[in-house]
Amino acid sequence: MVQSEWVLSQFAPNLNQARSKYLAFVLEGVGSGHRDDFYDVKEQRFLGDAPFVDMINRRLDLDPPRTVKVDLSAIEAAVSRRYKYPVEGLYSRTKEHRGSFARVVVAYLGQELGAIKLNDVARRYGCDQVTLSLGIKRLRERLAEESDLSASIASLVQQIRDGKAKTK
Repeated sequence: MVQSEWVLSQFAPNLNQARSKYLAFVLEGVGSGHRDDFYDVKEQRFLGDAPFVDMINRRLDLDPPRTVKVDLSAIEAAVSRRYKYPVEGLYSRTKEHRGSFARVVVAYLGQELGAIKLNDVARRYGCDQVTLSLGIKRLRERLAEESDLSASIASLVQQIRDGKAKTK
């Protein structure tokens, strides 16, 4: 969660001045184009390099989430079995709801397990990273509201963590 007041206070003490300076800062960077280093998130929670993430974890006294070395194929197979959707359909360029949902679940599980980057999933399926990110945001909202979906996804996470998700 971004604390906009604090971020703006780094630019100027006055809110209107801070907004103007922030806008100038953003516009100054627009010309530099896409930078992969801005997408290098750690643990899918923090934007920064490994030493920064370690420092934040120590300050907040957080245990890093348990990551699992898992192949994307294992996640795809588990999602395919759970939602009765063919793995080949994940690679389809259609915007058909079931396929889009399955791709988002694969990307979400990759993030939850901490092993797979969103841009790798987007590249694999030939889709836009932002589209996947928005889909994950919507999925998280649904998980908070729909207990059946939440239980289904949680059991997939556990199944993969326990090493029970095998590729076909």
